[in-house]
Amino acid sequence: MSDDEASRRDVLDLGIVGDASEPAEDVGPGVPPGLSRRGLLLTGAGAIAAGALRVALSSTRSPVASKPAGATASSTPVSVGRLARPMPVTPGTRAWVLFGLGPDVLIRVQPGSDRAVRTRLVPVGDGQVSLVPIQRGVVIRPVGDQPGYLVPDGAAPRPLPAALAGIGSVLPGPDVCRLWTQVEWGRSTEMALVSVDGRRPPVVVPVPEFATTGPMTDGGGGLLFEGVGGLYRISPTGRLRVSNAIVLAVGHGGLLTLERDRRGRWQTLLRLPAGPARVVPVPIGPQLPHGVLSPDQRTVALYVVHAPTSIGLALVDLASGSLHGLDLDVTGVVADGCVVWTPDSSRLVCVDSDGLVRLVDRSAPDDVTPVLGLPPVRQLALRMTARA
Repeated sequence: MSDDEASRRDVLDLGIVGDASEPAEDVGPGVPPGLSRRGLLLTGAGAIAAGALRVALSSTRSPVASKPAGATASSTPVSVGRLARPMPVTPGTRAWVLFGLGPDVLIRVQPGSDRAVRTRLVPVGDGQVSLVPIQRGVVIRPVGDQPGYLVPDGAAPRPLPAALAGIGSVLPGPDVCRLWTQVEWGRSTEMALVSVDGRRPPVVVPVPEFATTGPMTDGGGGLLFEGVGGLYRISPTGRLRVSNAIVLAVGHGGLLTLERDRRGRWQTLLRLPAGPARVVPVPIGPQLPHGVLSPDQRTVALYVVHAPTSIGLALVDLASGSLHGLDLDVTGVVADGCVVWTPDSSRLVCVDSDGLVRLVDRSAPDDVTPVLGLPPVRQLALRMTARA
């Protein structure tokens, strides 16, 4: 057996979304029954919008909203509902706000409170949509010709400023005061990190010439592209790094990658924002959307295929390599943004196939709890605030 053949046997093939021609595999010992070692391959975040953004969001009063194209008049676009019980929060940890996007509604939930603020939207369609929390608001940008929206907290949606009405989506920057957009100048395409208030000059970098996938967020305010030559990573300062890695999971600036060692064997590496890379005992093949790393970098949530038409989630402990399948069906909603971790890494928040928001306790992953009192959503995002 050649070294190349041996290395291929060491890597877990996660398959391709829609690949229903093959039956579920016999996964062997160590994997829960009914959980296949096959995952998904979906397109990541697409190209993103143009220009610099200058937006003033008032925290004292709600300004009069301009009516987006195609919108219908409404005297009460914002309402407050009640959850059956508050979402849990860990005292002493950094507080956060959960946003959920449905076909025609944006929800905002503060953990520890039973209030759920709903903002009605003109339907955003069935395609890819960017949901990016910013300071005192959210940017919603459908990819394509449909207009985007700026939704200030507690106020009606406004048309997205012309500076962001570009060719695609927007992506989060390193903080809630900045975000990434795409700018086209003639035949060239560049990425611009712009400030929400327009006071900082933008950081502008060219899109890597041989990139074929991306841009995607690196979870820490930077960008990722994949293509000929490997992995391209752009930092919030505009620095470009190129490596031969294949991205497996992303989260809070950390990357889980698949790379060859000096002997040509595949290995899984955990690359943190600081310090050397660490080999982890988790044989995983490429998947998109990428898996989601917990903020403490101890656990990764991965998509798996239970059957040719059924998609689920699994948690993998990066220290031991143990895999735990979750009692969740995410078929039909799998995309970037359907899974997020709480800032303290204690819980996974996700959307199931019915659009229900569910919580998974990492310490007791068989405990999957629905958040009752919310309308169906398809996408989630978190905005971190002050200490709880």
